[in-house]
Amino acid sequence: MKLKILFLIACSALFIAGTKSEILHEWDVYTISINSGKIYSNPYKDIPVTKGGDLLKVSFMGTGGNALNKEITVVGFWNGGSEWRVNFF
Repeated sequence: MKLKILFLIACSALFIAGTKSEILHEWDVYTISINSGKIYSNPYKDIPVTKGGDLLKVSFMGTGGNALNKEITVVGFWNGGSEWRVNFF
């Protein structure tokens, strides 16, 4: 169940990131907000986590320049209610 939630959140993040057309600079921090279908009072207690696991991980794949075919995985965080965020920098 946890993996399914993470997969859906990651897919949503990639879809959201792909639909925005903003100019980003290498020194900018880009925050992606994702809303889940469920509101948690405290997901760190409500969602079972395996040892060393994270509730949200998002992977980004470079599409050009020095980043071409390089993958970065970023750990996200719960921002309250149904909102999750990941900061990409």
